[in-house]
Amino acid sequence: GIYHIWHPSSRQASQKTVKGAEAVAQNSQILENDDSYIRNLKNWKYRPVDAPPLASVVISTRNRVNYLKEALDSIFGQTVQDFEVIVVDDGSTDETWEYLNSISDPRLVPLRQEGRGLAAARNLATHHAQADWIVIHDDDDLMRPDRIENHFKAVSAGIGATYGGWIDFENFEGGNVKVNTGRDFTPDAIRFEGSVYLHPTLMVRKDFMLNVPYDETFRSGSDYNLAQRLVRSGIKMKHMGSIAIMRRLHDKQVTHADSSYQRAS
Repeated sequence: GIYHIWHPSSRQASQKTVKGAEAVAQNSQILENDDSYIRNLKNWKYRPVDAPPLASVVISTRNRVNYLKEALDSIFGQTVQDFEVIVVDDGSTDETWEYLNSISDPRLVPLRQEGRGLAAARNLATHHAQADWIVIHDDDDLMRPDRIENHFKAVSAGIGATYGGWIDFENFEGGNVKVNTGRDFTPDAIRFEGSVYLHPTLMVRKDFMLNVPYDETFRSGSDYNLAQRLVRSGIKMKHMGSIAIMRRLHDKQVTHADSSYQRAS
């Protein structure tokens, strides 16, 4: 048993001031009506200085600085601002590294490796991530402004990853645009049917990414390999019910530049 020291009701005491009553009403509203993971973190007024970020956005890049600039602009314009952005420069020979170091936003974490490949770059970012959740993004894609917010709105008990649909657009004036809604997750859909999600629409718990890292022996296809191993790990994924990214289609994509290796993988 325990000894309980009697004291006046804290709820009654809070009603004696306008601010106290407003705080109780706000917390009651959140408790009764908002079952999301994010709750009131969209506008966290009193964030502790030592609190980890809500999400770690991770990007691997190589020699695509102009696309990277637009990708970062779309990230820093999110409705939820409590995040870090880890960008791994995989041996670029253009001005990527100089550009990253010119950004003053403290949320940006630039890392560099010497051409070890996409899978190794993504694993490096995972190990540096401070958040419990990792948002996967590509250096040539654009986030919808509410992407991170919608990821967390979809999180509930037992969910290890959330994902969304995507819009393909050809990177030239008058290019085609195609909406891909994605599909509900099932292990069979991942194994046999496809079009469930696009890898850079994923947000995954960091502990899953540490336990099931990218296979660095894959030159292409490490994302599909990861999906198969995540399924075998028993992860539960949930569609967040909205579009996550705009995917840029261009001739420097792996799909075009390294298509034979991608198909073999």
